[in-house]
Amino acid sequence: MVTYPTLAVEPRQNTGSGKARQLRRLGLAPGVVYGHGESLAITLNSKAFRETVATDQYGSMLVKLELGGKEAGLALVKNVQVNTLRKEIMSVDLQRVSLLEKLHIAISVVVTGEPVGVHAGGILNIEKHAINVLCVASAVPEQITCDISALGIGDHLTAGQLVLPEGCELLDNADECVATVQSKGGAAETSETAAG
Repeated sequence: MVTYPTLAVEPRQNTGSGKARQLRRLGLAPGVVYGHGESLAITLNSKAFRETVATDQYGSMLVKLELGGKEAGLALVKNVQVNTLRKEIMSVDLQRVSLLEKLHIAISVVVTGEPVGVHAGGILNIEKHAINVLCVASAVPEQITCDISALGIGDHLTAGQLVLPEGCELLDNADECVATVQSKGGAAETSETAAG
């Protein structure tokens, strides 16, 4: 059985930008829980949130909500606004979900292995770091992993070649390039030809 990390949140009475700034000074972040016909303003501990949800899982991670100390079902970490200069969480949107619900989410793609084409002098280019899928909430993967060791110079990996978990359907174009190995001699050869 899949276990989901717990995220503690508290109901928030006062809204507005002034109150939000006050919360952030206290190490808290404002947010909202929505979905299934309800919307609730909340606050959460910024440090605890960072420890629970990795940045590459913003938009795809499911958490078990604890609202005011009581279990409050599952939610998708839908959107996180971050001040990149101060590394401060500005706001968090959480979407209530049921395990049988289908979600449109972006999943991180992680490639493993060193392509044979790189050993032969090529350069690996990662074109896409995430793919869009339609996925049953109970089957949301943390990431999609693919071994690219077999890629030679001129080869590429497409979105359609990725192996998705059962219950997930690719929404991107299947021919879209995820990773490719290119020759690094092209530009140099052109320069030499021009010089000669």
